[in-house]
Amino acid sequence: MEKNEKKKLEFWIGPVGSLVPFGVFLIGTIYICVKGAPTETGMALFALIGLLAGVFFAKDRWEYSEEIFVGMADPIAVVPVLCWLIAGFFGAVLKSSGLVGGLVWAASKVDLSGGAFCIVAFIVCAIYASATGTSMGTIIPCMAVIYPAGVIIGANPAVLAGAIVSGGCFGDNVAPISDTTITSAKINNAAIGDVVRSRIKYAVVTALISCVLFLIFGGGQIQSPEESAKIMSEFASPETLPMILPAILVIFLAMRGRHLLESIAWGSLFAVAEALILGLLKVSDLIYVADGAPQGILVNGVSGMFGLCILAVLLAPMAHLFDCSGLLAVLREKLIERLITTRKKAEVSVLFIMGIFDAMINFSTVAMLAAGPSLIKEIGKKFDISGVRLANLMDCSACTVSYLLPYMVPLVAVMTVSGEVAAQYPGLVPQVTANQAMFTSFYPLVMVGTVLFAALTGWGSNDGKNKKS
Repeated sequence: MEKNEKKKLEFWIGPVGSLVPFGVFLIGTIYICVKGAPTETGMALFALIGLLAGVFFAKDRWEYSEEIFVGMADPIAVVPVLCWLIAGFFGAVLKSSGLVGGLVWAASKVDLSGGAFCIVAFIVCAIYASATGTSMGTIIPCMAVIYPAGVIIGANPAVLAGAIVSGGCFGDNVAPISDTTITSAKINNAAIGDVVRSRIKYAVVTALISCVLFLIFGGGQIQSPEESAKIMSEFASPETLPMILPAILVIFLAMRGRHLLESIAWGSLFAVAEALILGLLKVSDLIYVADGAPQGILVNGVSGMFGLCILAVLLAPMAHLFDCSGLLAVLREKLIERLITTRKKAEVSVLFIMGIFDAMINFSTVAMLAAGPSLIKEIGKKFDISGVRLANLMDCSACTVSYLLPYMVPLVAVMTVSGEVAAQYPGLVPQVTANQAMFTSFYPLVMVGTVLFAALTGWGSNDGKNKKS
């Protein structure tokens, strides 16, 4: 059936019935996040329950079931799946070769404390997140290593935690292999290299302002420089610092316009070869067979992303239901035809729409899939906003809300890991709550102002105008 002949899916309670699966998922996700267990498996379970619950609200249950499969088969919806598998493969090599240890060693040589240490922590996490394309894969290990060391030498615990979250957010914002970077670009038919190049100015300005805030508010009480040095020395490994080079190669190739797969292929080849030559890894570490099953770094890296992939596959149909139920059509009519009358209002609306969807769904990539193709692209088409500009507005907005609400996974992770560290260093290192970290994650906080300024003033509005989008 052609798109223009698509039959509208009807629910007993009207178009809002398409929100039932999402509502079940949201309630379940908030519950496990509050309980400190925001696992992909738990979220996938509630997504599945939500899809099953939606059956009982549809007038035509057969048609509802068929539309679920249509949503799963959306080409754009599978983009994040490939992104996570790629990031798992490439990131596993960098992680297992000890890149974070090399960055920690570099940080330990700066010999700073208090607010200055918070700046260093932000930079280290930003580099690591940009290299691996994952904020969560940055926040968790850096909270375990950098957080206790920094607190003990006088960094404010909440601000230091916010600096680590901010570094992860920075990488998520600009990394060519980040799922949000790729998804926002694909939705708007924009080249990833063009998107990353044009986004750098927003990220750099936001980062500089954030560093000033880290310096001002990051001071704490010095407790034991010796203990801090001990923690850092346990994880510092200067010989692993060269592993940053494969990540630089990937970023360089992507920004030169090479396809993501080609960029990652070269980067992965370089990373594996370098790790083997430097003696950081052995061939047998990469993949081997034991107990009748393949194991190793590469296997673990890819399989570690399976939970996210399954979750994306289950959430994609929810975004599709919004469209085929007519809910998005109602929003388009009320917003685009009646309320959004100028380009400035259009760009500000993109920010708010993306923020609202992100806050509800608690999953930036799926929020983009829900709001992007049927709503945000229509806004861009009406006001001649380039694909690069739309991708930047979407991604920069997503890299605010996702890190600023206490039930969002990054802040729950901060609370969980800092609690484990507090138990490991009783009396020296406190636990940071999600509510505390949401006010000290300065990068996403400042990014709110940055993108609003860009939308209201037109800063960067010509990005991508001379490109096919």
